[in-house]
Amino acid sequence: MTLASSTDHGHNLQTVQLLIKKNQVKRKLTGMERDLVAIEDKLKDLEKEAERLASQHPEEYLRTSADPPVCLQGTLKNREESLGEASKLQQFLRELDDFQSWLSRTQTAIASEDMPNTLSEAEKLLAQHENIKNEIRNYEEDYQKMRDMGEMVTQGQTDAQYMFLRQRLQALDTGWNELHKMWENRQNLLSQSHAYQLFLRDTKQAEAFLNNQEYVLAHTEMPTTLEGAEAAIKKQEDFMTTMDANEEKISGVVDTGRRLVADGNINLSLWINEKMLTAQDMTYDEARNLHSKWLKHQAFMAELQSNKEWLDKIEKVRRELWGTDGGTSDIKKLYWLQETSLLELKHLKMSVVQ
Repeated sequence: MTLASSTDHGHNLQTVQLLIKKNQVKRKLTGMERDLVAIEDKLKDLEKEAERLASQHPEEYLRTSADPPVCLQGTLKNREESLGEASKLQQFLRELDDFQSWLSRTQTAIASEDMPNTLSEAEKLLAQHENIKNEIRNYEEDYQKMRDMGEMVTQGQTDAQYMFLRQRLQALDTGWNELHKMWENRQNLLSQSHAYQLFLRDTKQAEAFLNNQEYVLAHTEMPTTLEGAEAAIKKQEDFMTTMDANEEKISGVVDTGRRLVADGNINLSLWINEKMLTAQDMTYDEARNLHSKWLKHQAFMAELQSNKEWLDKIEKVRRELWGTDGGTSDIKKLYWLQETSLLELKHLKMSVVQ
Protein backbone atom coordinates (compact mmCIF):
# COMPACT_ATOMS: atom_id res chain seq x y z
CA MET A 1 0.00 0.00 0.00
CA THR A 2 1.31 3.47 -0.99
CA LEU A 3 1.36 6.57 1.16
CA ALA A 4 -1.29 8.20 -1.01
CA SER A 5 -3.69 5.31 -0.64
CA SER A 6 -3.21 5.31 3.16
CA THR A 7 -4.00 8.98 3.27
CA ASP A 8 -7.18 8.50 1.23
CA HIS A 9 -8.25 5.68 3.54
CA GLY A 10 -7.80 7.91 6.57
CA HIS A 11 -9.87 10.66 5.01
CA ASN A 12 -12.65 8.20 4.23
CA LEU A 13 -12.74 6.93 7.87
CA GLN A 14 -12.98 10.44 9.25
CA THR A 15 -15.76 11.21 6.80
CA VAL A 16 -17.75 8.19 7.93
CA GLN A 17 -17.34 9.12 11.62
CA LEU A 18 -18.47 12.67 10.94
CA LEU A 19 -21.52 11.43 9.12
CA ILE A 20 -22.41 9.15 12.05
CA LYS A 21 -22.08 11.98 14.56
CA LYS A 22 -24.10 14.25 12.33
CA ASN A 23 -26.92 11.73 12.16
CA GLN A 24 -26.87 11.27 15.96
CA VAL A 25 -27.08 15.01 16.52
CA LYS A 26 -29.86 15.25 14.02
CA ARG A 27 -31.86 12.54 15.78
CA LYS A 28 -31.38 14.28 19.13
CA LEU A 29 -32.51 17.56 17.69
CA THR A 30 -35.55 15.91 16.19
CA GLY A 31 -36.44 14.40 19.59
CA MET A 32 -35.92 17.72 21.33
CA GLU A 33 -38.16 19.41 18.80
CA ARG A 34 -40.92 16.94 19.57
CA ASP A 35 -40.46 17.48 23.32
CA LEU A 36 -40.48 21.23 22.85
CA VAL A 37 -43.70 21.02 20.88
CA ALA A 38 -45.32 18.98 23.67
CA ILE A 39 -43.98 21.34 26.35
CA GLU A 40 -45.14 24.33 24.36
CA ASP A 41 -48.65 22.91 24.25
CA LYS A 42 -48.62 22.39 28.04
CA LEU A 43 -47.27 25.88 28.57
CA LYS A 44 -50.09 27.29 26.52
CA ASP A 45 -52.60 25.41 28.67
CA LEU A 46 -50.92 26.63 31.84
CA GLU A 47 -50.88 30.20 30.56
CA LYS A 48 -54.58 30.03 29.85
CA GLU A 49 -55.25 28.63 33.34
CA ALA A 50 -53.04 31.34 34.86
CA GLU A 51 -54.92 34.05 32.98
CA ARG A 52 -58.22 32.63 34.17
CA LEU A 53 -57.09 32.51 37.78
CA ALA A 54 -55.57 35.98 37.52
CA SER A 55 -58.86 37.39 36.27
CA GLN A 56 -60.73 35.71 39.13
CA HIS A 57 -58.22 36.59 41.86
CA PRO A 58 -56.26 39.66 40.72
CA GLU A 59 -54.99 40.59 44.21
CA GLU A 60 -53.61 37.14 44.86
CA TYR A 61 -52.03 37.15 41.41
CA LEU A 62 -50.24 40.46 42.04
CA ARG A 63 -48.95 39.31 45.43
CA THR A 64 -47.56 35.99 44.22
CA SER A 65 -46.17 37.39 40.98
CA ALA A 66 -44.39 40.15 42.88
CA ASP A 67 -42.55 37.63 45.07
CA PRO A 68 -41.90 34.39 43.13
CA PRO A 69 -39.63 32.82 45.82
CA VAL A 70 -42.37 33.19 48.42
CA CYS A 71 -44.83 31.59 46.05
CA LEU A 72 -42.47 28.69 45.46
CA GLN A 73 -41.88 28.20 49.17
CA GLY A 74 -45.61 28.19 49.81
CA THR A 75 -46.09 25.63 47.09
CA LEU A 76 -43.38 23.42 48.56
CA LYS A 77 -44.86 23.76 52.03
CA ASN A 78 -48.31 22.83 50.80
CA ARG A 79 -46.79 19.89 48.99
CA GLU A 80 -45.08 18.68 52.14
CA GLU A 81 -48.26 19.05 54.14
CA SER A 82 -50.19 17.10 51.53
CA LEU A 83 -47.60 14.33 51.57
CA GLY A 84 -47.72 14.27 55.37
CA GLU A 85 -51.50 13.95 55.38
CA ALA A 86 -51.34 11.22 52.76
CA SER A 87 -48.77 9.33 54.84
CA LYS A 88 -50.94 9.61 57.94
CA LEU A 89 -53.95 8.39 55.98
CA GLN A 90 -52.06 5.36 54.69
CA GLN A 91 -50.87 4.56 58.23
CA PHE A 92 -54.44 4.86 59.51
CA LEU A 93 -55.73 2.53 56.80
CA ARG A 94 -53.09 -0.08 57.69
CA GLU A 95 -53.98 0.12 61.37
CA LEU A 96 -57.67 -0.12 60.50
CA ASP A 97 -57.02 -3.28 58.46
CA ASP A 98 -55.07 -4.83 61.34
CA PHE A 99 -57.76 -3.97 63.88
CA GLN A 100 -60.56 -5.39 61.74
CA SER A 101 -58.54 -8.57 61.20
CA TRP A 102 -58.15 -8.98 64.96
CA LEU A 103 -61.85 -8.25 65.44
CA SER A 104 -62.83 -10.95 62.96
CA ARG A 105 -60.45 -13.51 64.51
CA THR A 106 -61.75 -12.83 68.01
CA GLN A 107 -65.38 -13.16 66.93
CA THR A 108 -64.56 -16.48 65.26
CA ALA A 109 -62.75 -17.68 68.39
CA ILE A 110 -65.77 -16.92 70.58
CA ALA A 111 -68.22 -18.54 68.16
CA SER A 112 -66.02 -21.66 67.95
CA GLU A 113 -65.79 -22.28 71.70
CA ASP A 114 -66.98 -25.75 72.76
CA MET A 115 -69.59 -26.52 75.40
CA PRO A 116 -68.28 -28.44 78.43
CA ASN A 117 -69.21 -32.02 79.25
CA THR A 118 -67.52 -32.16 82.65
CA LEU A 119 -66.93 -29.81 85.55
CA SER A 120 -63.21 -29.53 84.77
CA GLU A 121 -63.97 -28.63 81.14
CA ALA A 122 -66.45 -25.99 82.30
CA GLU A 123 -63.87 -24.39 84.58
CA LYS A 124 -61.22 -24.47 81.84
CA LEU A 125 -63.51 -22.90 79.23
CA LEU A 126 -64.59 -20.18 81.64
CA ALA A 127 -60.93 -19.29 82.27
CA GLN A 128 -60.20 -19.17 78.53
CA HIS A 129 -63.26 -17.01 77.95
CA GLU A 130 -62.11 -14.59 80.65
CA ASN A 131 -58.74 -14.31 78.88
CA ILE A 132 -60.58 -13.20 75.74
CA LYS A 133 -62.32 -10.52 77.80
CA ASN A 134 -58.95 -9.24 79.02
CA GLU A 135 -57.71 -9.10 75.43
CA ILE A 136 -60.77 -7.08 74.42
CA ARG A 137 -60.07 -4.63 77.24
CA ASN A 138 -56.51 -4.21 75.95
CA TYR A 139 -57.88 -3.19 72.53
CA GLU A 140 -60.32 -0.66 73.99
CA GLU A 141 -57.84 2.23 73.64
CA ASP A 142 -56.98 1.25 70.05
CA TYR A 143 -60.66 1.20 69.18
CA GLN A 144 -61.19 4.71 70.55
CA LYS A 145 -58.18 6.00 68.60
CA MET A 146 -59.56 4.43 65.44
CA ARG A 147 -62.89 6.17 65.91
CA ASP A 148 -61.34 9.56 66.66
CA MET A 149 -58.90 9.37 63.76
CA GLY A 150 -61.61 8.20 61.41
CA GLU A 151 -63.92 11.06 62.31
CA MET A 152 -61.11 13.57 61.80
CA VAL A 153 -60.11 12.13 58.42
CA THR A 154 -63.62 11.88 56.99
CA GLN A 155 -65.04 15.11 58.43
CA GLY A 156 -66.32 17.36 55.66
CA GLN A 157 -65.13 14.99 52.91
CA THR A 158 -67.48 14.10 50.07
CA ASP A 159 -65.12 12.16 47.84
CA ALA A 160 -66.10 8.56 47.05
CA GLN A 161 -63.07 7.04 48.76
CA TYR A 162 -63.84 8.92 51.96
CA MET A 163 -67.45 7.82 51.80
CA PHE A 164 -66.23 4.23 51.57
CA LEU A 165 -63.93 4.86 54.54
CA ARG A 166 -66.85 6.20 56.53
CA GLN A 167 -68.76 2.98 55.80
CA ARG A 168 -65.79 0.95 57.04
CA LEU A 169 -65.79 2.94 60.27
CA GLN A 170 -69.50 2.26 60.72
CA ALA A 171 -68.83 -1.45 60.18
CA LEU A 172 -66.07 -1.19 62.77
CA ASP A 173 -68.53 0.17 65.36
CA THR A 174 -71.01 -2.58 64.54
CA GLY A 175 -68.38 -5.31 64.80
CA TRP A 176 -67.08 -3.94 68.11
CA ASN A 177 -70.56 -3.92 69.65
CA GLU A 178 -71.33 -7.39 68.29
CA LEU A 179 -68.09 -8.69 69.80
CA HIS A 180 -69.19 -7.59 73.27
CA LYS A 181 -72.65 -9.13 72.78
CA MET A 182 -71.12 -12.40 71.60
CA TRP A 183 -68.85 -12.50 74.63
CA GLU A 184 -71.73 -11.84 77.03
CA ASN A 185 -73.93 -14.50 75.41
CA ARG A 186 -71.16 -17.09 75.51
CA GLN A 187 -70.35 -16.12 79.10
CA ASN A 188 -73.98 -16.75 80.02
CA LEU A 189 -74.00 -20.18 78.38
CA LEU A 190 -70.69 -21.20 79.95
CA SER A 191 -71.88 -20.02 83.37
CA GLN A 192 -75.06 -22.05 82.98
CA SER A 193 -73.03 -25.10 81.95
CA HIS A 194 -70.70 -24.64 84.91
CA ALA A 195 -73.65 -24.38 87.32
CA TYR A 196 -75.20 -27.45 85.71
CA GLN A 197 -71.99 -29.47 86.06
CA LEU A 198 -71.78 -28.46 89.73
CA PHE A 199 -75.39 -29.56 90.14
CA LEU A 200 -74.63 -32.93 88.52
CA ARG A 201 -71.68 -33.47 90.83
CA ASP A 202 -73.70 -32.65 93.95
CA THR A 203 -76.65 -34.69 92.68
CA LYS A 204 -74.51 -37.79 92.19
CA GLN A 205 -73.11 -37.42 95.69
CA ALA A 206 -76.61 -36.97 97.13
CA GLU A 207 -77.96 -39.95 95.20
CA ALA A 208 -75.09 -42.13 96.39
CA PHE A 209 -75.76 -41.12 99.99
CA LEU A 210 -79.51 -41.74 99.72
CA ASN A 211 -79.00 -45.09 98.02
CA ASN A 212 -76.67 -46.14 100.81
CA GLN A 213 -79.18 -45.07 103.46
CA GLU A 214 -81.97 -46.88 101.64
CA TYR A 215 -79.85 -50.02 101.51
CA VAL A 216 -79.29 -49.81 105.26
CA LEU A 217 -83.02 -49.52 105.87
CA ALA A 218 -83.83 -52.38 103.52
CA HIS A 219 -81.41 -54.72 105.28
CA THR A 220 -82.50 -53.91 108.81
CA GLU A 221 -83.76 -57.06 110.55
CA MET A 222 -86.26 -57.20 113.36
CA PRO A 223 -84.56 -58.04 116.66
CA THR A 224 -85.51 -61.25 118.49
CA THR A 225 -83.88 -60.48 121.82
CA LEU A 226 -83.67 -57.57 124.23
CA GLU A 227 -80.02 -57.05 123.42
CA GLY A 228 -80.82 -57.10 119.74
CA ALA A 229 -83.58 -54.54 120.22
CA GLU A 230 -81.24 -52.20 122.09
CA ALA A 231 -78.62 -52.56 119.35
CA ALA A 232 -81.26 -51.90 116.69
CA ILE A 233 -82.39 -48.75 118.52
CA LYS A 234 -78.79 -47.52 118.74
CA LYS A 235 -78.30 -48.24 115.04
CA GLN A 236 -81.49 -46.37 114.19
CA GLU A 237 -80.35 -43.36 116.23
CA ASP A 238 -77.04 -43.33 114.36
CA PHE A 239 -78.96 -43.56 111.12
CA MET A 240 -81.11 -40.54 112.00
CA THR A 241 -78.03 -38.59 113.12
CA THR A 242 -76.44 -39.21 109.73
CA MET A 243 -79.61 -38.15 107.96
CA ASP A 244 -79.83 -34.94 109.99
CA ALA A 245 -76.17 -34.15 109.28
CA ASN A 246 -76.75 -34.45 105.53
CA GLU A 247 -80.16 -32.81 105.43
CA GLU A 248 -78.73 -29.38 104.65
CA LYS A 249 -76.61 -30.78 101.83
CA ILE A 250 -79.57 -32.63 100.29
CA SER A 251 -81.80 -29.57 100.64
CA GLY A 252 -79.08 -27.46 99.03
CA VAL A 253 -79.03 -29.72 95.98
CA VAL A 254 -82.82 -29.50 95.69
CA ASP A 255 -82.76 -25.71 96.06
CA THR A 256 -80.01 -25.44 93.44
CA GLY A 257 -82.06 -27.51 91.02
CA ARG A 258 -85.12 -25.35 91.57
CA ARG A 259 -83.08 -22.18 91.08
CA LEU A 260 -81.60 -23.50 87.84
CA VAL A 261 -85.09 -24.33 86.61
CA ALA A 262 -86.33 -20.86 87.55
CA ASP A 263 -83.37 -19.27 85.76
CA GLY A 264 -84.15 -21.26 82.62
CA ASN A 265 -80.95 -23.30 82.60
CA ILE A 266 -80.90 -25.04 79.21
CA ASN A 267 -78.72 -27.93 80.35
CA LEU A 268 -80.91 -28.66 83.36
CA SER A 269 -84.05 -28.67 81.19
CA LEU A 270 -82.42 -31.27 78.95
CA TRP A 271 -81.40 -33.30 82.01
CA ILE A 272 -84.93 -33.21 83.43
CA ASN A 273 -86.38 -34.35 80.09
CA GLU A 274 -83.89 -37.20 80.02
CA LYS A 275 -84.88 -38.23 83.55
CA MET A 276 -88.54 -38.10 82.58
CA LEU A 277 -87.89 -40.44 79.66
CA THR A 278 -86.01 -42.76 81.99
CA ALA A 279 -88.86 -42.74 84.49
CA GLN A 280 -91.32 -43.61 81.72
CA ASP A 281 -89.18 -46.48 80.48
CA MET A 282 -90.81 -49.88 81.15
CA THR A 283 -87.66 -51.59 82.43
CA TYR A 284 -87.06 -48.79 84.89
CA ASP A 285 -90.71 -48.89 85.96
CA GLU A 286 -90.51 -52.66 86.50
CA ALA A 287 -87.39 -52.29 88.59
CA ARG A 288 -89.03 -49.57 90.64
CA ASN A 289 -92.15 -51.72 91.20
CA LEU A 290 -90.01 -54.70 92.16
CA HIS A 291 -88.17 -52.61 94.70
CA SER A 292 -91.48 -51.31 96.03
CA LYS A 293 -92.84 -54.86 96.35
CA TRP A 294 -89.72 -55.95 98.13
CA LEU A 295 -90.10 -53.13 100.67
CA LYS A 296 -93.75 -54.09 101.18
CA HIS A 297 -92.69 -57.69 101.71
CA GLN A 298 -90.24 -56.59 104.40
CA ALA A 299 -92.99 -54.63 106.13
CA PHE A 300 -95.36 -57.61 105.80
CA MET A 301 -92.86 -59.98 107.37
CA ALA A 302 -92.23 -57.54 110.20
CA GLU A 303 -95.96 -57.33 110.85
CA LEU A 304 -96.28 -61.11 110.91
CA GLN A 305 -93.38 -61.33 113.30
CA SER A 306 -94.91 -58.76 115.63
CA ASN A 307 -98.23 -60.69 115.64
CA LYS A 308 -96.72 -64.14 115.98
CA GLU A 309 -97.57 -64.36 119.69
CA TRP A 310 -101.18 -63.48 118.99
CA LEU A 311 -101.42 -66.09 116.24
CA ASP A 312 -99.87 -68.74 118.49
CA LYS A 313 -102.45 -67.92 121.15
CA ILE A 314 -105.29 -68.37 118.65
CA GLU A 315 -103.79 -71.68 117.56
CA LYS A 316 -103.65 -72.85 121.20
CA VAL A 317 -107.27 -71.90 121.82
CA ARG A 318 -108.30 -73.71 118.64
CA ARG A 319 -106.62 -76.91 119.76
CA GLU A 320 -108.22 -76.73 123.18
CA LEU A 321 -111.66 -76.20 121.66
CA TRP A 322 -111.11 -78.98 119.14
CA GLY A 323 -110.43 -81.38 121.95
CA THR A 324 -113.87 -80.87 123.54
CA ASP A 325 -117.10 -82.55 122.41
CA GLY A 326 -119.46 -79.58 122.34
CA GLY A 327 -119.85 -77.12 119.56
CA THR A 328 -117.89 -79.19 117.07
CA SER A 329 -119.40 -77.57 113.98
CA ASP A 330 -118.84 -74.07 115.28
CA ILE A 331 -115.31 -74.89 116.24
CA LYS A 332 -114.62 -76.35 112.80
CA LYS A 333 -116.14 -73.27 111.24
CA LEU A 334 -113.89 -71.03 113.31
CA TYR A 335 -110.94 -73.20 112.44
CA TRP A 336 -111.80 -72.98 108.74
CA LEU A 337 -111.94 -69.20 108.90
CA GLN A 338 -108.61 -69.10 110.65
CA GLU A 339 -106.96 -71.40 108.15
CA THR A 340 -108.45 -69.43 105.29
CA SER A 341 -107.02 -66.23 106.71
CA LEU A 342 -103.61 -67.81 107.13
CA LEU A 343 -103.68 -69.10 103.56
CA GLU A 344 -104.62 -65.66 102.27
CA LEU A 345 -101.71 -64.17 104.17
CA LYS A 346 -99.39 -66.79 102.76
CA HIS A 347 -100.67 -66.21 99.23
CA LEU A 348 -100.23 -62.46 99.63
CA LYS A 349 -96.71 -63.03 100.82
CA MET A 350 -95.87 -65.17 97.78
CA SER A 351 -97.45 -62.72 95.35
CA VAL A 352 -95.37 -59.90 96.79
CA VAL A 353 -92.18 -61.90 96.44
CA GLN A 354 -93.02 -62.72 92.84
